[in-house]
Amino acid sequence: GADPRSPADDRGRTFSVGLGGQGLPNGSVTALALDRDGRMWIGTERGIAIVFSPGSAFSGDPALAEPQWARTADGTSYLLRDANVRDLTFDPAGRLWVATTTGAYLLNAAGDAVIARLTEDTSPLPTDDTIAISVDRSSGRVYLATAAGLYGYAGDETAPNLASESLSVAPN
Repeated sequence: GADPRSPADDRGRTFSVGLGGQGLPNGSVTALALDRDGRMWIGTERGIAIVFSPGSAFSGDPALAEPQWARTADGTSYLLRDANVRDLTFDPAGRLWVATTTGAYLLNAAGDAVIARLTEDTSPLPTDDTIAISVDRSSGRVYLATAAGLYGYAGDETAPNLASESLSVAPN
């Protein structure tokens, strides 16, 4: 509400565990992230849910604010179902990085396909038990904290450089 110190003007919404792709995959929420399209991504101990219109929770149609389990592009299965999600973050291209107990995943910007999976077998990760993940927007480097140490991965997306130098063109 208008006064952050007063609980009288605050509003809240509770999401419950659901079935068949509706609600949360699990009651233990471990991570939250907002993408640039305004969607809220919720990591749980049994997968990922997406709230496509969080602003509708208090105005408009509240059904639009219900979590939906992340699905594959063809809609036939749930993406990262039963994955114990530890952390979520986005790279400058809007792709979702997911830290789990079975490695790190890179999902496309739509969140319906796995682009890459980093494990101790496919990368220099010291263990699959990934605890936290962060992306340096200027370099694109992805930093992963694991139960056995840190790892830096050379990501391929960087944020645009908004600084420019003077330009001269010669001859006319």
